[in-house]
Amino acid sequence: MLVHVISTLFPVFSVLLLGFILVRTGFMSSAFVEDMNNLIYWVGLPAFIIGTLGRSTGMPGAVLPLVLVFAISTVVFVAGCWLALLLFRFPVSGRGTFLQAAYRSNLAFVGIPILIYALRGLPQAEIDSVTRQAVFLFAPTMVLYNLIAAAVFPLPVEVGAGSFPRLRSTVKGFGRNPLLIASVAGVVLILIPWKLPGALLDSFDYLGTFAAPAAVLGVGGAMATTPLGDRWRAPLVAALLKIAGLPLLTALVAMPFDLGRRELLILLIFASAPCAAGGYVIARKMGGDGRLAASSIFMSTVLSVISLSAIISWFGW
Repeated sequence: MLVHVISTLFPVFSVLLLGFILVRTGFMSSAFVEDMNNLIYWVGLPAFIIGTLGRSTGMPGAVLPLVLVFAISTVVFVAGCWLALLLFRFPVSGRGTFLQAAYRSNLAFVGIPILIYALRGLPQAEIDSVTRQAVFLFAPTMVLYNLIAAAVFPLPVEVGAGSFPRLRSTVKGFGRNPLLIASVAGVVLILIPWKLPGALLDSFDYLGTFAAPAAVLGVGGAMATTPLGDRWRAPLVAALLKIAGLPLLTALVAMPFDLGRRELLILLIFASAPCAAGGYVIARKMGGDGRLAASSIFMSTVLSVISLSAIISWFGW
């Protein structure tokens, strides 16, 4: 059991640590990390998504329950945290940042790679089936994350009543998001009666093979360049809510749906994955607290080892 947990988490977190060290020692520059993350975001991960869905012969099972459970648990969790922040009179300028650190999982760069490693040893057909389910859950979750972010970050004072510039910007952003575009393209490939040539799908697979390790390396490098600051209480609370509170609520919401262990594994890994490194950029762009975001990302990444170990141990039991 312990060997399975270590063999699942060690490849991901050791590469993440390597990225952190390479940037800290100057072997990799922050500019290189940014270029690499752009390459993964625009090429590697979309190729992985299309290659995964393009080989599907039909819609994966239990997709709708997965989406419903994750959406319900996320919305309820955000609403509960928002009420708690109001009750404790948390500064308005930091509420959106705190909430995003508590709910926004790093699915593409951490969640999916860990899920793939956790499935090692299973028949390849079962691994492919679970991976397709995870990719199908990924797309609507990204839409939900961005809609919540547009709602929880306070609008500037100068924005007039009756105008919705942030909502319009968010909706436009969906049309420019390569991960969402790739997900839609993958669903279309499933629904149409003909498939892409095998050589083309092999090319997508080949491009997608570097996405997971390079993405994790980029997360480590990004962590090395974000300013942490000296405040730790709020980031620690946000990190604990992220790696413990959200997974527990997700498990409770999933109970009435009678999901299988494979589906529960997807939900719990996605829920307990650390806060996305992109949350720091989003917080800065939306007028949030950048240092709170950076500290929360760092702490949730470190602490997620505990929650992910528990989940993988349960799955292997």
